[in-house]
Amino acid sequence: MRKYILYGSLSGIVQVAINTILVVLTVSLFIDKLGVELYGIFSLFAVIGNFNLLVNLGFNTSLIKFLVEQGRTEESNYDIITVFLVLSLILVLVTALLLFNETFVLKNIFALSEINLTTETSILFKTILFSSVLIILGQVPSAIFDSLQKTYLTNLLQLFYSILNKSSIIILLFVDPRLSSIGIFSLSATIIWFIILLIVAIKVWGFYRITNYSKSFIPTIKKQFKYSSKIYGSNILGFFYEPLTKILINKYIGIREVAFFEIALRIKGLFWSLIERLIYPITPLIGKLENKIQIAQIIQTVEKKLLLFGIFIIAIVCTNMHQIVQLWIGREVEIISTTANIILALYLLFALPLYPTYQYLIMKGFPEKVLILQSVNVIVNVSLFYLLLPYFNYWGAVASFNFAVLCSFILLLKYRTKLLNIKLIENKTDLRNIILFSIILVALNGFINMFHLSTSTHIIIVIIFNSLVSFLLIRYLHLISKEDLNIFFGENIKYKNMLTRILISN
Repeated sequence: MRKYILYGSLSGIVQVAINTILVVLTVSLFIDKLGVELYGIFSLFAVIGNFNLLVNLGFNTSLIKFLVEQGRTEESNYDIITVFLVLSLILVLVTALLLFNETFVLKNIFALSEINLTTETSILFKTILFSSVLIILGQVPSAIFDSLQKTYLTNLLQLFYSILNKSSIIILLFVDPRLSSIGIFSLSATIIWFIILLIVAIKVWGFYRITNYSKSFIPTIKKQFKYSSKIYGSNILGFFYEPLTKILINKYIGIREVAFFEIALRIKGLFWSLIERLIYPITPLIGKLENKIQIAQIIQTVEKKLLLFGIFIIAIVCTNMHQIVQLWIGREVEIISTTANIILALYLLFALPLYPTYQYLIMKGFPEKVLILQSVNVIVNVSLFYLLLPYFNYWGAVASFNFAVLCSFILLLKYRTKLLNIKLIENKTDLRNIILFSIILVALNGFINMFHLSTSTHIIIVIIFNSLVSFLLIRYLHLISKEDLNIFFGENIKYKNMLTRILISN
């Protein structure tokens, strides 16, 4: 089992690393060829992808849960087919509704002005909508892989899709830089990925026993919905966080600010995706384990390392964000870098470390607590948005977005203590070492910033020196222990011994 967790984590890192390169190239080239406003429209339409939160009824999470518990059984086959059919029906109805009311949706929901209601934006809207339908249906095969602890298959296929999709966009930005062309080629890439995903899922799972399905259809729906309905409420509220914030910014502030906010979210998303892919294979493991003490130990260990990683990224990225944005985007550097710094720092310090606890709530039957967390996010964000907007305009939106993260962190910390009886920092020695780790890295980057180097040289030096100093601090402050490596690698003696020699001093 630990072997598959390792494969899943490593493949996730590779996927995110390559996807990061593609995103960096795509965003900078998009803005250069089509401008900030058209990128703002493209970013706004990306909200369509979040309709997944509204239409999947929480089936993805419930499907993983039941497949993990049941294994490869006829009942699991019923679950897979039923979820796929129900999702297909819902998506057909929702897609038809959006298409028949396209003008209303673009003008009143996305708040596009008349000047932006063109044939190009219409085609982009339709192609992103159809792509989102296939991506949502693709969650069913992905749930199969995750339940079998084969998340590396999800990661590899997602990597294939990212390369195919973003490479097409990059080529088109040189050859035919139009929103419609980008949408059509992106949809083509999604169709190819979806077909391959289905073929691999059928080969991996098999579907070798299906009898009397008609009699099992209704009971299966009831079983799935009984659990998924508890998750669905939090999914709906999830839509009213990031996606709604972008819509509100466009409606009350402007489409250019949507682009700035989206770029900041992209920067946050790059690191969030890296961590999520790295630790996501642990999620099915949490669902499978029954020993609460063992689960608490795994969660506590992972969360400590996430805190260290968050501090490391803040020290490197946030102190050098201006240079990164200057090299990447080359325009509107101040507003983008400041927005990205605020969002990234808050997420890395207050959302990332407790992510395993959040997954525990989902996998272990506490969906009502997830619903409360999402409710706090939305209520705080929207309330503060309207309260701060008249005084701070765009920065009021940024502040409300981040204050919501802080509030949900406090509540999640309370749940963590109550349910698992563990602390993020156990003793004064841990606290001292984490503070020392933070101070040294921040001081190092402050020292590097004293030298006025070219942007590219500056970033290279930052990466090299921070990596070296962090390695030495991890080793000599004993920030990683043998017990930590045992949790991650288990019986994999080869990797465990190698990392013990590298990361742990005697």
